[in-house]
Amino acid sequence: MPLHIQPRPEPRFPDDFEAVQSPQGAALTPEESEFISALEGRAIGTTPIRGGLNKVAAWHEEDSTPPDSALKRALGETLAKSVVAMRDIADRVAGGRRLVLLGAWDFHVEQGKCFARREQLSTAPFIVRQVVDKDKLVTDVEICANLSPPEAASAERQDLFVKVCSTSSIVRLVCDRWDEDARRKLANEVARRAKAKVGAGGGLWNPAAPNAQLNPPAANQAGPTAQPNPPAVNQTAPNPEPNPPVLNADAASATPSPARRVKHEYLSNLASFAQMGLQGNQAGFAAKAIDWIQADFAGLSAPRIKNSHLASLARWCGPGSAVFLLCYLWAGNTAVYLGKDYRLITVIFDSEFVVGHKAFFLLFSGASVGVWLSFSLRNITIPFNNLTTPEDDLLTAPFRLFFVLGLTALSALLFWTGALNIEIGALKMLKFSGGAAFLIGGFFGVSERALSDSFLKRANTFVTRVGGG
Repeated sequence: MPLHIQPRPEPRFPDDFEAVQSPQGAALTPEESEFISALEGRAIGTTPIRGGLNKVAAWHEEDSTPPDSALKRALGETLAKSVVAMRDIADRVAGGRRLVLLGAWDFHVEQGKCFARREQLSTAPFIVRQVVDKDKLVTDVEICANLSPPEAASAERQDLFVKVCSTSSIVRLVCDRWDEDARRKLANEVARRAKAKVGAGGGLWNPAAPNAQLNPPAANQAGPTAQPNPPAVNQTAPNPEPNPPVLNADAASATPSPARRVKHEYLSNLASFAQMGLQGNQAGFAAKAIDWIQADFAGLSAPRIKNSHLASLARWCGPGSAVFLLCYLWAGNTAVYLGKDYRLITVIFDSEFVVGHKAFFLLFSGASVGVWLSFSLRNITIPFNNLTTPEDDLLTAPFRLFFVLGLTALSALLFWTGALNIEIGALKMLKFSGGAAFLIGGFFGVSERALSDSFLKRANTFVTRVGGG
């Protein structure tokens, strides 16, 4: 083929190229000459493709928007995609895999797409683009207003803009937390297996340098009675794990994780619908499509988030309930359970005050169990907008437990001091003890929201009366 594609000596834009006659090639046919003329804009009656590309490049250079604006980047991406497509057409024509006239026609079609895209970007009230990482995975959706000061977007587009931004933030944050948790678990598993391997080989585990490669002791360090060539079976752990999988945190980080792939899928769909509604005229349809994206993402992420939050509560509520139960058993009986060697604990738990109020330990034990049950009872499912904050009051597991225990103690004192008494059947709240204390504490923990509201009303009433109100 006499055609030759080469970089342009004086490029007008990145990756600029030109089609010339090959030095060793035969003479150009009329069609090939027409193709070069169409590319360079020398043919009479044809649209100059070169001029079109130069015009797009000039628009990109002369645009007055900030260099880091979405419009500037979108125009640059449009130009880059057009150049790549046209270079592919030229390579196929030069290689004989595309007819010359059809190649010229493809050039004109691609140029029209470029101009249409530029016109759409220039007139759209918003510019939507995908932020892509080095692995070509979408990591965010960027939106920039493209309105002059006197203009204003319609109310429908404004609502859609807010919905797209909030959806993008929630999807990104949930997936980033998921990825962070997965990396932490992988790193812990790698460290655990490395520690087990070093321990099985006879080496010493150094907590200060957990990733250090420690060699097991040599055969000559085992003593004069050691076997010169001990059997291989004695050098392994008693119960070695059969063919354990190889874990490599560095290799795993180089592979896109499930969280990153999920984020790419949902954010790419979100960007497509955002372009349809914000850059196009389908705002109503785009809003309904984004509602579907939210529901689908919540169905995927809510079970994992709920179970993870329940596990976090269990790590605090379970030991807390057990500790309070042990304190209840120790109160007045330290000599039986601990002996006489723990004098300080004996003085505290055998004191008259602790023994007289030992029912509070059962109360706190029941409240700890109630706190764990409360989340499941209050949140049968987690809506999309609450995926990043499962609890409305933003309390983490330990602070929630401390808050409920403090509230339980103050509320129980109302009954213990006789300021308030409630009777439910044969259950009397005054001077509670035994299983009744555990049950009352469980009720307080499960109904923590109602308990806080009721206690606040009681406290306001009390302070108002103290002040003479």
